[in-house]
Amino acid sequence: MRSPLITSTLAALLTACAVAQSPLPDAGDPDPPRDMLPPLDRDPRPDPDPDSGAPDPEPDAAPDPEPDSGPDPDMAPPPDPDMGPPPDPDMGPPPDPDMGPPPDPDMGPPPEDPYTWLIIVDDTQVDSNAGTAGIDLCGVAADCDGVVEPAVQADYIQGDGLVCGPADPDPCSGTARDDPSAALDIGAACEAGSSPSDYVSLGLSGQIGLRFERPLPGCTVTVFEFAGRDDEPYDAYVCRGPILSAEDCLLDGEPVLRARLGGDASADIPQP
Repeated sequence: MRSPLITSTLAALLTACAVAQSPLPDAGDPDPPRDMLPPLDRDPRPDPDPDSGAPDPEPDAAPDPEPDSGPDPDMAPPPDPDMGPPPDPDMGPPPDPDMGPPPDPDMGPPPEDPYTWLIIVDDTQVDSNAGTAGIDLCGVAADCDGVVEPAVQADYIQGDGLVCGPADPDPCSGTARDDPSAALDIGAACEAGSSPSDYVSLGLSGQIGLRFERPLPGCTVTVFEFAGRDDEPYDAYVCRGPILSAEDCLLDGEPVLRARLGGDASADIPQP
């Protein structure tokens, strides 16, 4: 009868011999038995039915990129590198090239318009009905440094009363006395019956502005007025333009010449 120890020892030897006689896989075999490979992760999608005719599902693919749509129309175009840096909005608009260069702040304010206008205003109070109303201006001479010059432009405001026009009857005799260009000379000719007229009639409270080529301050101005039977007074002003104002005329708008009896009169024009 065998003891239990001998029986267990024989069983262990038989098992070891069986394991030693089992064939081992070749380490260089690239294809080990399939039952020895690790399990693979399967696609969770079901296998296609071969009888359905549907194509195999494509693998997941990244979405196609959107085509380039060009610049955003709501965005301003990029600055042109050839145009230099953009203007500073705090500096105001750029200067207009048609306006010339800006004034130099070191040069002071720009010069004001010179006093080149002589404005003569009729001061006749009553119309005598003897011929045309108001003074009859033959011309004005400006003596500046020995050079005598006439006016070159006239601005005429006709006053009240009879001032003969080309179609007016006697005593006008068809000769116009309302032409301001008759005063654009030094008054050398001034005849009562002249036709065309040697003078211009202003009418009651009428006025005429005469512009000279050079400023009048420092000059001597002589007004030639056709003297009739009655006194026809007038005043003369020197201004920057043809409009009377205290701001634009010498002596704060006061006359530089007062002819209380009418006729010819002269005055030295002061400096501003």
